Amino acid sequence: MDMRKRIAAGLAAALALSFSAGCQPKETVYENALERVLGTGKLVMATNPEWAPFEFENLNAGEGEDKYVGCDIALGKYIAEQLGVELEIMPLSFETVIETVVQGQADVGISGLAYRPERAESTMMAGPYALDEGYQGALVRKGMEAEINSIEALNGRKVAVQISSLQFEYAEKYLPDSEYVLISSPIDGVLSLQTGEVDGF
Repeated sequence: MDMRKRIAAGLAAALALSFSAGCQPKETVYENALERVLGTGKLVMATNPEWAPFEFENLNAGEGEDKYVGCDIALGKYIAEQLGVELEIMPLSFETVIETVVQGQADVGISGLAYRPERAESTMMAGPYALDEGYQGALVRKGMEAEINSIEALNGRKVAVQISSLQFEYAEKYLPDSEYVLISSPIDGVLSLQTGEVDGF
């Protein structure tokens, strides 16, 4: 295996390549997926571009400029570059990113996905590249900052939580007495706060 393919293999191993063909060993499916990417000349990346700074839409993009930007997009570009292929971004809702990879409609899912054993059952997942506990927080409705100044103070209130997210798990753990309003994107969470539908997100 030449150096380019070794680099590509190492990088691609860190991706959530699907191995939905149940009976085949992971290594065989991985090799087939890598061959497919190299053969087509493109890496299709499923992502939910609504989670800045990881992935978001550049609303001011002009002609020839990237429509989607962020550190996850940069990671996808780097991997595609190392593989010697083009990156194709497939924008999706967060809860469909993994399923799209498993179904073979995308080659990788890079979208601020936290490692979870159940996710690793259907995909090849890399270890974390951001500290889960390092950037978690909550937003509260304007005017309630003094009253809701801690996670404990948010417990028992109405909160917006994104479906299938790490934050949903945190809400269940730290806000067990809260009423959850399920949302599909962070933008929906902010809008729920602005309209007064929820006290926190």
